[in-house]
Amino acid sequence: MKNYNLNLIRKRHCYSIKEICSLLGVCKVTIKNWQQKGFLGIDERKTNKLFYGEILISFLRNLMQSRRVTLKVDEFYCLACHKAVNGTPKTYQKTQTGKNLGFYAKQVIISSKCEFCGNKLRKFSSTSCNEISRMKKKIKTTNEEIKGEQLVLPKFLSQDTIK
Repeated sequence: MKNYNLNLIRKRHCYSIKEICSLLGVCKVTIKNWQQKGFLGIDERKTNKLFYGEILISFLRNLMQSRRVTLKVDEFYCLACHKAVNGTPKTYQKTQTGKNLGFYAKQVIISSKCEFCGNKLRKFSSTSCNEISRMKKKIKTTNEEIKGEQLVLPKFLSQDTIK
């Protein structure tokens, strides 16, 4: 599913299926699927259906909002699994890109592997963010849970830096 440019749609304008297809770059089958999900036209009995722009905008906004995933601090979004997942603790890495984010922070890429499919995961953060310290705490608790197996921490998450 893709994001649609809602600025192309005028609120007080009626659109036919053909116009919506050309405006948003979708096919007729997509609009038929939207109708099954609740996208209603002006008069459902006619064969040449028309749709209000305002209803189209609100429907697409709700559609795009329903597929958003809110991540917790220690989660990544896996593109293969299409859900929020935790990274494998042994594979956490922090890479500084050297780009400035404001006056005091630098950009950091936190990467790991998906615990389900093994796919690469990446998350952008900053050096001033509390996210890194929370991930350190999570790895520390994960290390205590693993019995008989020593967890190898990356350099940036060494035992002396975990508090």
